Amino acid sequence: MKAADKDLVLLEKSKELFTSCAGTSFEPLSLYPLARIHEITGQNILAASYYEAASKCHPDADAHFLFQAALLRSEEAPELAITI
Repeated sequence: MKAADKDLVLLEKSKELFTSCAGTSFEPLSLYPLARIHEITGQNILAASYYEAASKCHPDADAHFLFQAALLRSEEAPELAITI
């Protein structure tokens, strides 16, 4: 889903479903979608946290996820971008 395709009802329902995966074998797969949902809805710090968690579960994409987390943190508070 692209930011231009925002459907807040759909995003909220999706967030609920992906959040329900916490503590299950599907949790690693839910971290990136949760990061994107929070990013699209402007919750940058929470999105950054999900990107950081995703980086630990997906070492093949860790550089991408950590870069995105740093970028989001820098938008909110530049001093937080270097704490990753």
